[in-house]
Amino acid sequence: LGDQGGDHHVQVAKVLSMAQEMAERLTAEAKSEADSMLSDARTKSEQLLSEARTKSDGLVNDARSRAE
Repeated sequence: LGDQGGDHHVQVAKVLSMAQEMAERLTAEAKSEADSMLSDARTKSEQLLSEARTKSDGLVNDARSRAE
């Protein structure tokens, strides 16, 4: 009975270790995906802001031309 109890503890420790490794891997993958999404969002927002500024400048220049 003593050996069986020891084997059980070893098995439990192995399962917990595997679960921890999987949790760490999944956490790393999720962080990587989140970082990638954040980077893509920043790039897209900078692109949209640049396009908006260009359009705004064009509208201001058109308005000035018409006002003269």
